[in-house]
Parts: sequence; C-alpha cells; structure tokens
Amino acid sequence: MDSEKVYVSTIRLYKSRQLHKQAYEKLMQRDKESFKRKDDFIAEAIIHYAEHLNQEAKEKEFQVISDHFGNQNSQMYDILRSVLTEVLDDKLAKLCKAPDKIEIPDEEPQERIECTDRDKNFAAFYNFDDD
Repeated sequence: MDSEKVYVSTIRLYKSRQLHKQAYEKLMQRDKESFKRKDDFIAEAIIHYAEHLNQEAKEKEFQVISDHFGNQNSQMYDILRSVLTEVLDDKLAKLCKAPDKIEIPDEEPQERIECTDRDKNFAAFYNFDDD
C-alpha cells in the first residue's frame, strides 16, 4: 500500500481487560451491512465518541453560565424587592398620617379664557364640549 494514501495504526485489545473484551465483542457484533470493514466501524465510533464528549463539555459550560446569570438575577430581584419595599413603606407612612397633619397644597384658581367665535366653530366641528 502507498503510505501517502493510508493512515497506519495498530490497536491491541487484551483478553484480560474487561473494557477491551467488551470493545472487541461490539466490534464483532457490528452491523455488517452498514460497516463491512472494521476500520470504518472504528473510525465512526471514534468520531461519534469525540463529538459526544464535545457536546457534554458545551452543555457543562452552558450550565455554568446559566447558573451564574441565574444567581445574578436572583440577587438583583432581592435588591429590587428590598428597595421597593422600603420606598413603599415610606410612602405608606406618609399617607397614613393623621388627617390634620396631611398638608394639601392650595390650588390657585385658574383664570378662564374667553373663546372667540372661531374657537367655538373649531370645537363644534370636532365635537368638543365647551366645558
């Protein structure tokens, strides 16, 4: 064989090692319709296993990031809740004072502006009330 076209690798599966024995049994029990050659089965198994490990690593990384932001959201929620509670308690305390202590600012009466006939016609066109 031409060494430029073929990768050469040797695999030894020892009968005394349980893991090797299971790997050999799986290799011999492979679907021979899909994998006529052992090297195709081994190559496919290696690729599948490597992708599986890569996917697990990505899921763990995502979980770490998700947990981090989840904790931050929880902390922000607690801070916001305490601030709002404090503000609302303060506002309620002011509103619940005795009626004689509540100060209501006097409103100055507004000056009534006389309307012209043109203003009245405009209001009538748009069905505005004259007050």
